Amino acid sequence: MTEQRKAELLLLFVAIVWGSTFVIVKEAIPYSSAAPFTTVRFILASIIGYLFFRRKLTSPITAFSKTIWWQGFVLASLFAIGYLFQTYGLAFTTVPKSAFITGMIVVLVPFAQIIVLKKRITVWQLFGVISCFIGIWLFTQPESLTDINIGDILTLLGATLWSFYIVYINKYVEVSNDVYQTSLQLTLAQFFITVPISALFWVFEPTFFSEVVGSITTYRSILLFTPEVIWAIAYTAIIASVVATYIQMVYQPKTSPIKASVIFSIEPIVASIIFFLVSTTMLSEAEIYGSLCIFVGIGISEFGSMLFKKTEKMNNVSDPKPIIFFDGVCGLCTASVQLLLKFDTKHKLQFSPLQGTTYSKIVGSFTDTFDSIIVVSNGKQYEEFSALRIIGKELGGFWNFLSICSYLIPLSLGNFFYRLIARNRYHVFGKHSTCMLPTIEQKAQFLP
Repeated sequence: MTEQRKAELLLLFVAIVWGSTFVIVKEAIPYSSAAPFTTVRFILASIIGYLFFRRKLTSPITAFSKTIWWQGFVLASLFAIGYLFQTYGLAFTTVPKSAFITGMIVVLVPFAQIIVLKKRITVWQLFGVISCFIGIWLFTQPESLTDINIGDILTLLGATLWSFYIVYINKYVEVSNDVYQTSLQLTLAQFFITVPISALFWVFEPTFFSEVVGSITTYRSILLFTPEVIWAIAYTAIIASVVATYIQMVYQPKTSPIKASVIFSIEPIVASIIFFLVSTTMLSEAEIYGSLCIFVGIGISEFGSMLFKKTEKMNNVSDPKPIIFFDGVCGLCTASVQLLLKFDTKHKLQFSPLQGTTYSKIVGSFTDTFDSIIVVSNGKQYEEFSALRIIGKELGGFWNFLSICSYLIPLSLGNFFYRLIARNRYHVFGKHSTCMLPTIEQKAQFLP
């Protein structure tokens, strides 16, 4: 098993652990408000984390560099405030809604990358954001913008902060000379710094709810050590903090932030499954459609982008370049070649007439009854509708998207319409007396 595959499996375990915390924390909320709960949780996580990691550290905590403490402060602020917002949100919204809104991380991470890592967002990710926005709207079912549940807004703010948290982990750890020690130090630094941040929220919680949230006129922070609270603190401190954060800090840098966010998208699924197992609550029809839109958005945003990158990688290593053999005297074929030349801005394709010497050397003899273009790519030969699919795939981008969609059409049906047009191409589009001649700019892409 490769290191990357091992890392991704461990991150999947982290996502399952995080998903399991929604119901546990929801059960504890009536007996403990968010800030005191988080403060005690990370006091316990700091103690256990220190006892567990101290022998693995090459330097004591007091010798941590200023850079480590600053990076720990950034990560702790993003994580702690994000977690507090999510926990506050759970007081006003349901577990399934909180879980699915948290799943928006997967489409928020690309935007965080633009800001932090200066990486562009792809068209796939843009479509994913739109789909997830529609899904959130359906899932929360607001009658107007003013009717959106405050818990939904707080949860979305938390998810936004966590998207930056994921990106900053890669930013900080990947540049380190000693990834393992940096991961351990940042894990402990986060825990220690989260304690005063959450304690500060503890002080200002009543003001936050009465003046910012505005839905509770009288509010006081509570922390009752009931069995629900004790179990929630122990589980989230030990499993969801010490174990999960250690795994995330050490292994997430072995993959990309985008891939990590895709893996973490299973978190809302786990949370919803557990919620429905322990309760009789059912999703409404609109909530089901909303959740489907979110899943579609996640798929478009991440897997579409991955497929595009995979295609680009295949194109880059292809040697020689794919060759498109076309009927050099066909009006439709020559017009199509001119169109491909226009869209092939990276010069990935080569062209040659079926009547030329290159075709006879690579494929065979040409006959006038032959009614198909031929694409030779990576040593394989494609004809008719299959050839069109390969051309779209090689061009990439929007054309690759059309190529993917074409697989919804049975090959036999695609070939039928292709042959229907091919057999009548001379009658409809005309026939030239000689093969087309490329311009000076086009000659580099043409073979004899």
